[in-house]
Amino acid sequence: MIHLSTLRYVAGLYILLLVTANIFKAFETYCKAAAADTTITFARIETALRDMNAPVFLVALERVGSETRTIVDLHGTIDQKYIVSLQLSPKPDRKKYEASWPKSTEENLERLGNAGFAMDNFKPKCSNCGGM
Repeated sequence: MIHLSTLRYVAGLYILLLVTANIFKAFETYCKAAAADTTITFARIETALRDMNAPVFLVALERVGSETRTIVDLHGTIDQKYIVSLQLSPKPDRKKYEASWPKSTEENLERLGNAGFAMDNFKPKCSNCGGM
């Protein structure tokens, strides 16, 4: 069963997606609004999108390591394991993405619980020696 606040936020996202040409900008705007509600998670958003038969999918992809970036979830928790990607298909569209793509819907929902957006961690990196 979908929580009412999740449904309200996802319905708002769906309307944004319908009226804007830039799906990614609409999703970014939605995430900023949803961050205030601690019951909203990427897994709940994906479940609600599937229940609504929305034409977009949240996919948690395996992290590519970087010393100067961290992954942050909707509520500001840092050092998440997976990166959230907004996709137009539940299957990878290129061979190179297959290795990091979840094998099933259940695995994707599990990964979404430990996923977020890649952001700068504000740790300076030396351009001479490569040290932090």
